[in-house]
Amino acid sequence: MVGGHVAIADRFRRLAGRIVAVGYLMGLILVVPDMGDQARMAATWWTPFAVALAFGPGLAMGALSFHPDSVWMRRSALLAAVGYPVATGTWLIAWRHIPLHADQWLADVPALAGLSAAIVWPAWASLLTLVVAATTATVVNYTGRAPEVNVPFVPDLLYASGYSALFVAALLMFIRTGRQLQTIQTEAFRGAASAAAMRGRADERARFAALTHDWVMSTLLAAARGGERDTVRRLALRTLNYLDDLEHPFGRVLDAPDTAARLRAAITHIDPKLPITVEVVTDAQRWAFPAAAVSVTAAAAGEAVRNSLRHAGAGAYRHVWIHVGDNGFHVIVTDDGVGFDTAADRPDRLGITLSIRARMRQLGGGSAAITSRPGAGTTVRLDWSGPLIDRRAAVNEYGGPVARSLAPLSMRTLLGMRTPAARVLVGCYLLAYAASIATTPALLSDPWPTLACVVLTMAAMAAVLLAPGAPPSLEVSLAILVAGGPAQFAIVSAVGSLWQDTTAQEWSLGSAGAVCTFMCLRGRLTLGWLAMMLVFAEFAFRAGLPAGGTRGFTVPFLYLAPLVAATFFHRIIRPVASTVLDLRADTLHRVSVEAAEAAAIAERDRQLHRLGGLTRPLLEQLAGAEPIDGVRDECALQEAELRDALRAPQLAYSPVVAAARAARGRGVEVLLYDEHGFDDVTEPVRRRLRAVAVTELDRARDGSVIVRIQRPGRLPLVTIVANGSNGTRRTELDRDARPLERSVGA
Repeated sequence: MVGGHVAIADRFRRLAGRIVAVGYLMGLILVVPDMGDQARMAATWWTPFAVALAFGPGLAMGALSFHPDSVWMRRSALLAAVGYPVATGTWLIAWRHIPLHADQWLADVPALAGLSAAIVWPAWASLLTLVVAATTATVVNYTGRAPEVNVPFVPDLLYASGYSALFVAALLMFIRTGRQLQTIQTEAFRGAASAAAMRGRADERARFAALTHDWVMSTLLAAARGGERDTVRRLALRTLNYLDDLEHPFGRVLDAPDTAARLRAAITHIDPKLPITVEVVTDAQRWAFPAAAVSVTAAAAGEAVRNSLRHAGAGAYRHVWIHVGDNGFHVIVTDDGVGFDTAADRPDRLGITLSIRARMRQLGGGSAAITSRPGAGTTVRLDWSGPLIDRRAAVNEYGGPVARSLAPLSMRTLLGMRTPAARVLVGCYLLAYAASIATTPALLSDPWPTLACVVLTMAAMAAVLLAPGAPPSLEVSLAILVAGGPAQFAIVSAVGSLWQDTTAQEWSLGSAGAVCTFMCLRGRLTLGWLAMMLVFAEFAFRAGLPAGGTRGFTVPFLYLAPLVAATFFHRIIRPVASTVLDLRADTLHRVSVEAAEAAAIAERDRQLHRLGGLTRPLLEQLAGAEPIDGVRDECALQEAELRDALRAPQLAYSPVVAAARAARGRGVEVLLYDEHGFDDVTEPVRRRLRAVAVTELDRARDGSVIVRIQRPGRLPLVTIVANGSNGTRRTELDRDARPLERSVGA
C-alpha cells in the first residue's frame, strides 16, 4: 500500500486479471457450438472436466481480482496456466478415435494459458507456457483431424504460437508498465520528499535566524549594555514566549486531512508509540485552515505531551484525541498520572504558562484549558475556532496546494508498443507468416497474390506500432484497417488456390484479427469492429452460404474474443488505469506535506535544543526578579556567539566557539564572516580551516581577530587577520584550507 492506495504495480496486475477473465468468458461462449458437436467424440467425463479445469480458474481469476489480497488471484491464474495444457492433453486419453473435421474445440484457444501465466510469471516463463500450450493444442489437432482437412504440423504450430504471442506480449508489457510506473512513483516520492524536507529545514532555519536576531540577540544585547531592568525583563519574557511560538507565515492554508496530519506528526515525533485518535468530519472537507493556527496548536500539543512524559509518571497511560470539524479543530491530551494542583502558582511551570496558555491566547480564536488535581491525572484541551476559509476561495487567494492530474497514459505506452521488444515480436510473427505462406503450393504457380497478402499485413502491423496519435488520425486508421483486414483477406478469398490452403486462410484471418484488435486498443473501436465484420462477410461469402455456412462460421467467430477483450480494456480498464496517475499526484502531495512537516519538526527540535541550551537559562534569569548585573558580561558573550552562528555558520562549531569565547574573555574583538565559499568542500577541509582559525584565536592576547570566508571563486578563499600589540598577522588559505605562499606575519 502507498498513501492508503493499492500499489500501482498490483493495481495493474489486477486490471490484467480482469482482462484475461473477459477473454476466458468470450472464449468459452464461442467454443460452445463445437463443444456440443464434439462431445460424442470423447469420453463422457472429459468435457465437464476440461471446462472446469481449463476455464474455471480463469473465470474465477476475474472475481478474485477484487479481493483485498491479490494472492488469491495469482493462485487462480497459476491454476489456469497449468490447467489448460493438462486439460487439452487429456483429450488424447479420452478421445474415441472419431476423426475431427475441424479443430478440437479446446485446442482453439492456447493463448489463454499464456495470458494466465503472464499474471504470475516473468516474460520467459509466460512465453514458455504459451509454447507448451500451443504445442499440446497442435498435437491434439494434428492427431485428431481427418486426413482431408489436416494441415502441416510446423506451420500450424507456428501460427498457434505466433498469433497468441502477440496478445501475451501485450499483456506482459501492460503489467511491466505498472511496475515501471511504481518505480517512477517511488523515485518521485523520494525526490519530492527530499525536496520538501530541504524546504522544511530551510524554512525552520530562516525562522530561527529571524527569531535569534530579532528577539534573543536583542534581549541579550539590551542586558549587556545596561538596559533598564523592567525593559530587559519584558524582552526576556517575550523572547521565551517566541522560542515556543515558532509560527508558519500567515497566508498559507491547509485542508482538513493536512491539518489532522500536521497535528498528528507533531505528536508522533515526540512519542511515536503514543495512541492517537483522529477524527475528520465530512463537512470539514470544504474548509481551509490557516497554517499558522495549525502550527501553533501543534507546538502547544507537543509541549503538553512533553510535560506528561516528564511529570505524569512512568506508568501513566496517555492518549491524544484530534478532531477536525466544520467549526475548527481540537486537540485533547490526557493522562492518568500523578496530576497537580492547577491553583498553585509555581515558577517551574513556565512551560504551561508560556508554551501552552500564552501561546494559545495569542492565537486568534485559540484557547487552552488544563484540568488536573493530585492523583487524578491531567487533561489539556486546545481549541481553535477562528474564522474558516472556503477551500475554493483559498486556492485562488492563497495558492493552496492542489494535486493536478497528470496527462493520461497513451495506449502505446501502456502496452509497450513503443519498445524495441514489440517491434522484434511483430517482426518474428511476420517472418513466421511469410515462412508458412511460402510452404503453400499456390506460391509456385502464382506468387503475386501471396506476396501481396504478406506485404499488406507487414505494412499494417508496422503502422499499428508506429502511427502517432491517441487515437491515430481517421485517414491513417482507415488505411491501416483496410490494408490489414478486408484488403489482404480479399486476396485470399479471390484466389481459389489460396483459399483451399487452410494455412493461408488461418494466417490471413489471424492477422486481420490482430490488426483490428490492436486498433481497438488504440482507440478506434468502431472502425476496428467494422473492419472485422467486413472480413467475416468475405469469409461467409466465400464459404458459400447457406450450405456449410454454420460450420464455416465457427472458425472466424473465435477472433471476436480478443476484440471483445480489447473493447472492455479501452472502455473500462484504460480510464481506471489513468486514474492511477491521479492517485499518484494526490499521494505525491501527501508525501511532500508529511516529509516537509517531519523535516521541519526535526529541524525545529535541533534548533530549539541548540538555541535553548545556549540561551534559555540566561533568558529565564533575565525574566526573573533577581538583579542581573552579574550576568551582563555573559549576555555580551552569548550575543556575540549567536551573531557568529548567523554570520559564519561554517565556523559555528565547538572548537571555534570555545576559542572565540576565550579570546573575547581576554578582551580581543572577534569577528567571523562566511560568504559561503566553503559550502561545497569536504569535511576534512572544513576541519583544517577551523583548526587554523582556532590557532589564531588562541594566539591573540589583545586587539582583534577577523576570520572571513570569501565568496566562491575568490582567491584567497579565506583570510584571517590578527591585529594586536605584537603587530599584524595575515593568513591566507586556498580552497583546500592550506596556507598560500604570500601569507605574511609579524
